[in-house]
Amino acid sequence: MSDVRYVVNVIVYEDGHCDVIWDSSVSDEECYEALKQVTKDMENAFGINPPTPPTPPRKPPTIKRLK
Repeated sequence: MSDVRYVVNVIVYEDGHCDVIWDSSVSDEECYEALKQVTKDMENAFGINPPTPPTPPRKPPTIKRLK
């Protein structure tokens, strides 16, 4: 296990809230990016596609007749 850089623990309580605990030598940003990647990997493994933002409505084309 010498390849392990750090361990992140996610504790989920009965009421649904979570605590995330990791080594203080790891920056918040690095932990966040690692958790984000794990979430993407799990979504892909389970076939879950995250919701895509709605496409903004397009302006209808303007048609002008030349005289």
